[in-house]
Parts: sequence; C-alpha cells; structure tokens
Amino acid sequence: PKLFSTLTKRRPKDEKDLPIKLEIGCGEGEWAVHQAIADKDRARWLALELRFDRVYKSLSRGIFARAENLVVLGGDASAILRSRIHADSISHIFINHPEPPQQRQTRGSLQTQAQHLITPAFLKQMWNVLKSNGDGKLTIVTDNLWYGRMLLKSLSTLTRGRRKKQLFQPLMPTSEKLAELEKQELAGPFTLWSGKPGPWCGHPVSASSQFDRIWKRDGNSSRYILWAATCSNKASK
Repeated sequence: PKLFSTLTKRRPKDEKDLPIKLEIGCGEGEWAVHQAIADKDRARWLALELRFDRVYKSLSRGIFARAENLVVLGGDASAILRSRIHADSISHIFINHPEPPQQRQTRGSLQTQAQHLITPAFLKQMWNVLKSNGDGKLTIVTDNLWYGRMLLKSLSTLTRGRRKKQLFQPLMPTSEKLAELEKQELAGPFTLWSGKPGPWCGHPVSASSQFDRIWKRDGNSSRYILWAATCSNKASK
C-alpha cells in the first residue's frame, strides 16, 4: 500500500491536509527529528534510510524526542519512491550531504564510477512524487564542489517528452539573503549556491548532525546548495 493512503483513528481529521516533507538518507535521524519537532502541527515528516542500524537509531531518537509527526522508513530510496509513495504527494524533499560517486586516477585521467544515488533517473523519480505546479520543492546540500557541479548540470538538463519540457525550475533566495550567499556556479537558469542552508531553502530550523560535527572537525568551511521546484507544466505529463 502507498504511504499516507489512510489515517489512523487517533489522528486529527485535518492532518491529511498538512504538507509531507521527506529527507532521503537521514543517517541516524538527528536532523530529521529536529525538523519534525519544529514543524509540529504544520507538516508531516518522512525520514528514509538504507542502513537498518541507522533506521533503528532514527526511530528510537524520534520516539524519545516525541516527534509524533515523523515516520522513519528503511529501504532503498529508489524502490520506495517508485512503489510506496504516491505521485504528487510530497511537498519538499531534502538530501543532505549525499555520497558522491567514487573517483580514481587512471592513466593520467580522473575516472568516475557511475553508481551513485542522485542520477537523472532518480531526479525524475523525485519529480514524480513531488507536488505539481511549483508546490513541490527540492533542496540538496553537499560539501563536495565537484559533485555539486555534477548535480547542477543534471538538474539543468533534465527534460521529458518530445518537446523537452523542463522538469524543475530554479528558486531564488530573497534579496536580503542574497547578500549572505555566493553564486558558485551557473547552468542554464539554475544556480549552485555557496553558503549556509536554513529557512531560506526550506529547512524549518538549523540543526546539527553527526555529519556536521565530522565536517567541522575536519576543517571544512564550504557548503553548496541546489534549490528548485517542480515546473508549472508538471500536470501535463
């Protein structure tokens, strides 16, 4: 059965009207739990993780924090988006620090392994479950500039149909927030931003995670953000 196809008797009748937000690759759930608590009575949250030890830790964290609007899912993200989540049902998808494809030096050139999560095919799967007409949003945060540029290119060239209609459209920060961000790279209408993610790109609250602490401990200072919404022509699939 699809997720959220029915409501339990204990849930308020108007909860079905709340937006559903999804973090893909939630790790041990620290970031997702903070977001769900901040969004209490305003949104429902899904936290998706492949490794089941992390799923258990995420679920335990959510229970002890009383994040009652959070559901933790375990499994392959591509399979779950394809078979367990309705099309046009998710308001916002977040991917924080996805694992980039491995690179290795071969005969003087840098070779990239093709296997990684955010392929063009997976971007299309996310587009499919996101709400239509600009109401579905996508935020990707990475500390890897090379990978950020790769994802920017994939997003900017993602089309469908014989007319090559764009699947996503770029979102722009407010003029006040622009002063705190740097345009790291451009591809068509899309921008790879350098700066601190936060409410401006959909994060309900600033929150740390185990990855953040490792990232800071290792002396990293740059983060790159992709922020987009579904195109207005999504309804005409």
